[in-house]
Amino acid sequence: MEVSLLGIPVIAGYGVIPIREYWDKDVVSLAINAVQNLVKSTGLKDFDAIYVGNMLSKYYEEQASISVHLADELGLEDVYALDVECGDASGAYAVLEAIKDVLSGESKIVLAGGVEKSTDELPHRLYRGISLSEDIFLVDYIGLTNLVNHAIALKMYIRRYNVDKADITYLSVLDHKNASKARHAYFRFPIKLDTALNSPPVADPLTLFDISPNIDGAAFLLITTDDIAKEYNLNYVKVLGYGYSVNRTRFYERFDPTTLTAAKRASQQAFKRAGINTSELDFIEIHDSTTIAGVLALESIGVHGSGTAAKYIRSGVHRLDGELPINTFGGLKARGNPLGATGAYAIAEGVMQILGEAGGNQVKDAKIGLIHSMNGFDLSSIVFILGGD
Repeated sequence: MEVSLLGIPVIAGYGVIPIREYWDKDVVSLAINAVQNLVKSTGLKDFDAIYVGNMLSKYYEEQASISVHLADELGLEDVYALDVECGDASGAYAVLEAIKDVLSGESKIVLAGGVEKSTDELPHRLYRGISLSEDIFLVDYIGLTNLVNHAIALKMYIRRYNVDKADITYLSVLDHKNASKARHAYFRFPIKLDTALNSPPVADPLTLFDISPNIDGAAFLLITTDDIAKEYNLNYVKVLGYGYSVNRTRFYERFDPTTLTAAKRASQQAFKRAGINTSELDFIEIHDSTTIAGVLALESIGVHGSGTAAKYIRSGVHRLDGELPINTFGGLKARGNPLGATGAYAIAEGVMQILGEAGGNQVKDAKIGLIHSMNGFDLSSIVFILGGD
């Protein structure tokens, strides 16, 4: 566990908005709504720094400097405001910057999270935007888009390990079941495996129910130290560990495309900092932008051996009432994937679990959780391990 001169870094509040299609709001308004929820629950609105994760506002809405606009709306002047962009891991990286800021002693109370608005876009611009983190030359001249990389990995995985695709796609069934109970989730209904398997093809063998919906959302967290949280009488969750890493950006140059190498190294760092191992986890939130990404994430962070995660998912091990619940609010597939805000949602959900505020999605005796977020198809990954007292 990392400790600064001021104390242990903690998350002492969160504010999220339901993941929806917000046709009547712009990206800054979404961020403001989420922060208002945080301010209402914590009573704090004077921050030393603001970090805002966002992936595509400059491309979709031609809006930059969201953190500065947010600071203005909050009436803050002498505040450090910074936008953070790291693909669909932007929100998670914004939180990491806040944690490092607090650890350094530069700031005491920091606002961090992410926001994204994409539903105004036509499909061709939406999918173009998702692939901007990839090598754009390969996207334009060869067609190696983000989803194509996932599809290739899925084919390789099935052939290498002789896995039934139904076992992989079952992750979407699990996600939908969990999301059906989550107030802020986008798809609040269960689905059947046959429905998922027979949904329209997107990038063979990926079908519509293998991929996550890119949608609107905003989630923010209050980062401070344990001593300051106690001073303001705030409930909090400790940041026990974190890790981050990057991968080969050209998918075909990777030694093993069916291993998320950045996620593997990031989780190893996080476990080392936290001083624990996978057997001590009570739940996991994985970045399942596609079903194959979720399966590979479980294997890469060390929960299961190569080629085995899908069968464990289908066996029930990872249900809300299973041995090790995953995607407790529906993951990216069913809670929704608001890109630059996705990582912040996952962290907020981890906080809800540990504080016992998850409602119908509550994991029994949740004390330690792992949060994984990644940019593109593991171009970079970041992992947090959160824990209670």
